Amino acid sequence: MPFIIVDLLLSLVLLLPISDSHQQQRFPIVTLILIGINTGIFIYTEYVLPRQIGPEGAFYFLQWQMLVPQAVVNGVGLPGWNMISAAFLHGSWSHLLGNMFFLLFFGRKVEDLLGPAKFLLLYFACIYISHLASVIGMMALPVWQGAIPSLGASGAIMGVVGAYLFLYYEERIRTLPMIFGFIPFVFWWPRLPVWVFILYTILKDVLNGWLEEQFQAIGSNYSFVNSFAHLGGILGGLLCIYLFLPASMLHFKRHRSDAVKLK
Repeated sequence: MPFIIVDLLLSLVLLLPISDSHQQQRFPIVTLILIGINTGIFIYTEYVLPRQIGPEGAFYFLQWQMLVPQAVVNGVGLPGWNMISAAFLHGSWSHLLGNMFFLLFFGRKVEDLLGPAKFLLLYFACIYISHLASVIGMMALPVWQGAIPSLGASGAIMGVVGAYLFLYYEERIRTLPMIFGFIPFVFWWPRLPVWVFILYTILKDVLNGWLEEQFQAIGSNYSFVNSFAHLGGILGGLLCIYLFLPASMLHFKRHRSDAVKLK
């Protein structure tokens, strides 16, 4: 019970990132293209596709594009394609807008340093790693057993957040607390160290995933939030920075250290 109360309290407040001190040098072309693609696909699948093939046909079409862990493990359908397609689907406007806001804030800062090509590589690598974590975690749940489909860009976006943590670990993020997820608490705009902001996000996912496992152990469900994809995404972002882009990252860190010394 205490863990449930803590999880509910953490879920009660959403910390919306508003600004940091980083000054962009590049136009975030890839970040904006990804936002445009996600938004365009949502509008098409939500409003156009049902008119073309009917609501039932659109429902089954979308099911084939989602990520189903059981299907991936058993090799049913096109698992490699579903890893990608599911990351560009969203269930509602709130789901889409929340993800795109975080992608815009963190994505443009990471793309500014990596450049368009490397940022796109990072994003797609985080898609696969987050979905791999989702498959492993969902298959381990005794009730769902990987049968519940998932969708959304949050796993990949959390990978971008992980990369931001590595690149801008000295930043402080000004946040806007949102009560119940949509009511802004305008009287307090805390400026948090980036590691505190991201640790708060990770803690919510760790606790949510653990509670889901505990509830399913007694034959029940706790939440439909895919915490496994979120945690896998953050891990993927950190791994991609170290494994795929070490030279540019080390150069950036040396540059920041020298700048601090000069001050």
